[in-house]
Amino acid sequence: MMALQNPSDGKKLLASFSSKEQRCLVLMLHKRHEDSVWLAKNHDDIKRKYADKFIAIRGQEIVGTDNDEQRLRASLESKYEDVRDITISFIGSKEVKLFL
Repeated sequence: MMALQNPSDGKKLLASFSSKEQRCLVLMLHKRHEDSVWLAKNHDDIKRKYADKFIAIRGQEIVGTDNDEQRLRASLESKYEDVRDITISFIGSKEVKLFL
């Protein structure tokens, strides 16, 4: 049994997994979700500093930036042994409007 904390509301979630691989996958996805929530909460400040760049987030911290996504990925792969828990996002300078 594993307890995870929901970054949106702080509630604890209990989960049970049948294999180590499943547990690792869920932990990685949980970390990426936490990073995505952190990005959303800090988007305005991040946009001021990193407009029109790709950013890499790990552990609610920006660990890399570049104008080119492939170059950023290559840099991260040379720096870290495992990059599966790194979230890469493009921070545009223009406001996006969606029409549904």
